[in-house]
Amino acid sequence: MHLVANKVGDTQRAQQLIDKKQQLISQIAVSPDSFPLILDSQLYEIDTVENGLLLSDCLALARSHHALVQLFKDCWELLVDEHTAQGFDTSRINVKSEMTLLRSQILIGNADELKNAITRISRLKTITINPADKRRLLNYEILTHVKCKDFKMAITIGMGKMQFSKDRFVVQHLLQATVSGLLADEEKYHDSGVQLLSFMGQYIMPEVGHPVDLIWRDWGMLDFLITGKNTAALRYLKRSKKHLSQMPESTAVVQWLHVLLDLHVEFVKGKPTTDKSMDKLRQLVALIQIKSLALPENLPRDYRELIILCRHGSPY
Repeated sequence: MHLVANKVGDTQRAQQLIDKKQQLISQIAVSPDSFPLILDSQLYEIDTVENGLLLSDCLALARSHHALVQLFKDCWELLVDEHTAQGFDTSRINVKSEMTLLRSQILIGNADELKNAITRISRLKTITINPADKRRLLNYEILTHVKCKDFKMAITIGMGKMQFSKDRFVVQHLLQATVSGLLADEEKYHDSGVQLLSFMGQYIMPEVGHPVDLIWRDWGMLDFLITGKNTAALRYLKRSKKHLSQMPESTAVVQWLHVLLDLHVEFVKGKPTTDKSMDKLRQLVALIQIKSLALPENLPRDYRELIILCRHGSPY
């Protein structure tokens, strides 16, 4: 039920389930057979907190989960020989804890955590992981370079992968990297933008599912930044809004994405950011405490500066 609540963005129901499980934890913990259940429960709680955009709490929970898994590794090594013990690094339980901590470090986005994320990515590349985790690691690597503002490297990795796979998350992160690069320096990233826009013209968009709304949003931005015309861009942004509107707006992450999308629409329309949008932005940031966003008290009125600032700090 908790997994379903996270998937549909019902954070209220998810929090109720967390509270109920906390009441039972002392009973469950006495049975070794329940250990996987406890670990899964922690992962679900991390997802819930991420949906609430309480990213510092998310990182703290991810660290705690990772530490518990490492304690399990210590116990496991007492029971098996040295050669067998080395296999723990490739186990599903360990890889999930590593990936969860990695994601939380990237979403926080400060210099220290991004440095830690790069180190963790390098280490994960040396172990054997399943194809799904390899794709996830690739996307996290692209996102890490975006957060480091190394758009060139993010685009290079993404473009290289697109020759072999049309994974929707690679498309999303490649669009994110290219649009962010173009906003920072149109001349430098123009050729990459043209190449990606040509690819998107042949791309078969998934009908539903995450992250279709983000793909439409950044495809619209890409089209506008390359062509200078807003007709197609606004159409794509409208489709983004349609997909986003299917998600429960009571969730902090969805509220944030609505505000961010509105800023993109105003940018493409060439209108100065409205007072209404600015007020929404201030209220939402105060409400959900996006510490990684670190918006200054006096937000820039230049909508290009504002959208660069918000995109860089945004988890998505």
